Amino acid sequence: MPNTVYKIGIVSENPTDSAEFYIKRFSYTNVSTSELLVGSVLLRGLAGPLLHIFPAEIAQSELGLHHIALAVENVQSIILNMEKNGGRRAIGSFQKLLDGPSSVFMEDPEGILLQVVDKKEKLG
Repeated sequence: MPNTVYKIGIVSENPTDSAEFYIKRFSYTNVSTSELLVGSVLLRGLAGPLLHIFPAEIAQSELGLHHIALAVENVQSIILNMEKNGGRRAIGSFQKLLDGPSSVFMEDPEGILLQVVDKKEKLG
């Protein structure tokens, strides 16, 4: 099974208001899951990746695009491959934002934040 972009993380001052924008303008729907970080909202569109909207105080970063989550078969293999090709483990406090025990935040060579997630640990 191929690796896929499965989720886009967004940081917002008010995740509920931001979610309403996507629900009203783009027909997204709320995804209810017990694994969801308190204060964040997970949305599913008609197609494409999920949107995960985090409160700014939890994400501890600037507002806007936070990361792209990739669902993969083998997290460790992807980490090694990324590190061989200029990627690196992200530095920061991401523990609260992880989707599962084997997911990890990495940066690509340009500094874009990627969350690498085992397909079996995906939210929603």
